[in-house]
Amino acid sequence: MQRISSKHSFVYSITAMLLWLPATQVVALDDPSNPTAPIIDSIAPEFLSGISEPEPEPAIQPVVTPDLAAIATTIEISDRVENAANAPTIITFKPAGKIGPLAPGMHTITWTATDLGLNQSSVDQVIRILPSVNLSLDQIVGEGGIATVTAYLSGKAPSYPVEIPYSVVAGTADTADHNAIDGSFAFSENQTSASISIAITDDGPGDEGETFTINLGSLPASQVFAGHRISHTLTITETAQTPHAHLLAKQNNKITRIITNDAGKVTICAISDCGEAHDANGDAIKYDWSATDNALVPTTGTTNNIFEFETQGLNPGFYTIRLTVSDASGKASSHDLLLNLPETTIELTDADSDDDKINDNIEGYFDDDNDGIPNYLDAIDSNTSLMQAYEPYLFEPNLKTEDSYAIDSIKLNWKLSSSASNLTVYPLLIATNPGLHINIGPTAFAAKKTYARLETISAVNLRGASPPDNMVSSDGQVIDIEITDLRQTGDSVLIIVPQAAPTPNSKDNIPPRFILFNKDKTWQDFVSDDNNEILTAKKTNNYCPDLANTASYTNTLAKGDECLLIKIEDGGDNDYDGAANGSIRLMGAIFITSDSIADNGQATGGIFTGNTDSIQAGTNKLDLGTGNGGGSLGLISLLALLLTSLQRIKFNKPAHRQNAV
Repeated sequence: MQRISSKHSFVYSITAMLLWLPATQVVALDDPSNPTAPIIDSIAPEFLSGISEPEPEPAIQPVVTPDLAAIATTIEISDRVENAANAPTIITFKPAGKIGPLAPGMHTITWTATDLGLNQSSVDQVIRILPSVNLSLDQIVGEGGIATVTAYLSGKAPSYPVEIPYSVVAGTADTADHNAIDGSFAFSENQTSASISIAITDDGPGDEGETFTINLGSLPASQVFAGHRISHTLTITETAQTPHAHLLAKQNNKITRIITNDAGKVTICAISDCGEAHDANGDAIKYDWSATDNALVPTTGTTNNIFEFETQGLNPGFYTIRLTVSDASGKASSHDLLLNLPETTIELTDADSDDDKINDNIEGYFDDDNDGIPNYLDAIDSNTSLMQAYEPYLFEPNLKTEDSYAIDSIKLNWKLSSSASNLTVYPLLIATNPGLHINIGPTAFAAKKTYARLETISAVNLRGASPPDNMVSSDGQVIDIEITDLRQTGDSVLIIVPQAAPTPNSKDNIPPRFILFNKDKTWQDFVSDDNNEILTAKKTNNYCPDLANTASYTNTLAKGDECLLIKIEDGGDNDYDGAANGSIRLMGAIFITSDSIADNGQATGGIFTGNTDSIQAGTNKLDLGTGNGGGSLGLISLLALLLTSLQRIKFNKPAHRQNAV
């Protein structure tokens, strides 16, 4: 399309140099047939056809990258001048190429046509990307308690308000056991979650294990589409359930895990709104913060639902906050949170490190979604069930958010009003059940990662434990994540983990193993049972099958597969925090024998190809998640430890990192 007719080439070139002039400027053009009679071009070009609102597109993946040809087919523009003898010129454009990425919501493309007289006309085209809607995981609730059922959108709806009807379906429990009635989940402007509360009747013994269900009804097709969980079952119990908490820290009334000496006191909350921790029975909860790092002196005592401390005089380093919650029945669970007080902070600039169209110095070091990634590096801020799996790079560098074409007398521009970060394209993301919360694991956080992976050698040294002899991670790294906000302690969750390269076999065709850091602070093979399982699948067009397509995961660590589906139980053998506490920690990877080499026949690289030494536990290792207090590991010691280790072993980077930005 980048061509201009010879008839107008000179005039158009001059015009292009004058594009700073106002669009209403009247320009005199020479008439080739009568040089003494100038033609006055004061009429703007007119869009005739080819631009209309396309059908709403469901975001099957977290973002979509539509082809421009499907949005604007053949665009016809009429160009004429006021006193020209000839009929208007009809110019045809056929834009093409992938655009975006587009997150759920409403986006606008503005098309602008400019003629040789610098006259312009514009037309807006609305693109609606639909989010999926899913209900939270099933839950157990005690008699006399309050059940909360939440519907989650995978992103913003293209229009608001959104009303999603639901119905109450009786099971073994009936209306005498609860006050649930048919109704709607109501989403106001920009909301991506909406909840209802259900009171469970305390009517004495006899209701143990009774159930009822909340089902989504007919959905507004122009606003959302059905996800994989459109039903939620509630089970009534008369048995005491374990209370649990999900910690977050605030400084200067902002959520953060990076604290400073000069920003005032830090407040640690048991849950997101600094209210009471969750207890399915509705029992009164006791709080015990006494196992928190003893360098942090509480100004609120150690038995309130919040823990506050001043930061003046604290040394740089990492500090562990630990809370134990219990009820009158003696049921208890603990949760911990790692904070970083850096020795120095980087001065943020007007760069946009996470490609979210907001400058770093505006986003800052705060952590609005409490996932361990500072805002200025976090490309995902509206969907807590997704997390960056790899260091940032542009997965689809040819995606566009604007472009221009020139044919004959018309220059056509288009520009998107909004787009998602190119770093959020789904092959880069770890995913879990909607409504749950993926965080950077404490080991990756201690290694100052801003994505869910760290070098195996860093994990080994920070944890002071070595993997089995002669075994190495297939790409030199392990994932380290925490899944929080489980409604019920002891639940199992699903996690999709994309791989940097196809799963290899070890030398002599020995099958690979998934090895993880366990609750005994050692490394072991993944333990499979009814509540814990690993399946694999191949990608389709670079994408892992999502949770709506779990049937695609059929193999067990099969060679050549690129996606893991991990089912893991809170408090089970594979949860390295060691307790059923409403959160799951997973640190591990696919391991092969250290004498293996990459399969040169595979489409992509990223396979570790060297040998490894046995790494001894350092005496200065970071004691994460123990709640024993005793101060923190200074940054100088931590860096020295990591640098020493990295000199002893070298891992090849995955091939895709060659395009890192």
